[in-house]
Amino acid sequence: MREAYEVAYSAAFIFFKNRPTFKSLDDISFVHPVAIGSILDFTSTVVYSVKSQDNRHFCHVEVKADVIDPIAGTRKTTNIFRFTYFCNFMPEDRMVVPESYAEALKYLEGRRRLELASIKIPSD
Repeated sequence: MREAYEVAYSAAFIFFKNRPTFKSLDDISFVHPVAIGSILDFTSTVVYSVKSQDNRHFCHVEVKADVIDPIAGTRKTTNIFRFTYFCNFMPEDRMVVPESYAEALKYLEGRRRLELASIKIPSD
């Protein structure tokens, strides 16, 4: 979990171009167990971003953990973590724009999670 947090923090930092503040860990999906000594690969994606009505910038980051088996040449997703960060200042307004159907589903999931967190999101 610590490594997933660090990867998510890095993604939010790069996205905001400023130090983010941790807001919440929304959900952890445990898909498969991870054996001790496994090789893990973490992939982070900023799936949603918004500027709230009180002028804070929020982003929702998804981190996927995969176990890699170098002998078989396979990888299997074991966990999916969902983090929310905010930043009071961002040098430029940056928005997430989905480019595929799968990205659009993640985008909507990120928006839904921020709305459930009672963050005042301006209507489109």
